[in-house]
Amino acid sequence: MLGGVLLAGGLLMYGLYTMGVFDFYRTFLQEADLLTMITSFRNLLILERLPAVFENWSWYNYLFGGVNPATSFVEMDMIDMFTYGGIVGSGIYYWVLFKTLFKFKMNNYLGWFLVSQYFIIGGLAGHVFASGINAIYLALTCYYLQGAATREQDSVIWKQVRGGI
Repeated sequence: MLGGVLLAGGLLMYGLYTMGVFDFYRTFLQEADLLTMITSFRNLLILERLPAVFENWSWYNYLFGGVNPATSFVEMDMIDMFTYGGIVGSGIYYWVLFKTLFKFKMNNYLGWFLVSQYFIIGGLAGHVFASGINAIYLALTCYYLQGAATREQDSVIWKQVRGGI
């Protein structure tokens, strides 16, 4: 099993090397920095767009937001959420998200892995939180994970009922 995984990994790396994928990333890294490479130039959008937004803000904008997302997207959803909803709006959004969708058990490692990936991708990529397709996939995944917990609980209750009869 381990030998097959190592062989497949080695063949994949050799294929990527011969196609020049590593050369592309090496050249990209020499021209830009690692953060720019990871964020696909979105860190430069932050430096370009956010100072103009923040210079016109007052204290209540930091609490409640106040930027039209169509004109000042930096395409990193965590930052866009803050500029649109402020601390209060972002807090309410994440609180509702965790109370409704992410209410599976703490020992559900697959569920928490998927949640962490959702926030990592939302932090580095744009339009994940605002995408209808992503919302449907997220809701279906969370529904499945919550259903697995419910099926497990129903199974325990059913065993108790059958054992008492």
